[in-house]
Amino acid sequence: MVIPRSTRIGPESRPVDFPDDLLTGNVTKASGIVRLPNHIFWSGDPLDFDLSNLQDRVRVYELVLRGQW
Repeated sequence: MVIPRSTRIGPESRPVDFPDDLLTGNVTKASGIVRLPNHIFWSGDPLDFDLSNLQDRVRVYELVLRGQW
């Protein structure tokens, strides 16, 4: 399934592809607490992301995949 993130020009407009069963219980999800290195998450104080929390997990994937360094 490919879902466009935005109709704007730029990184937000790139389509994102993910498996159809990603949100089902059939796939083992990442877990644990992660603190991203400064070259990936450099704005503000360091934050801990809880990968068992869907919003945190999505944000970590977005930061890493968008190459915020």
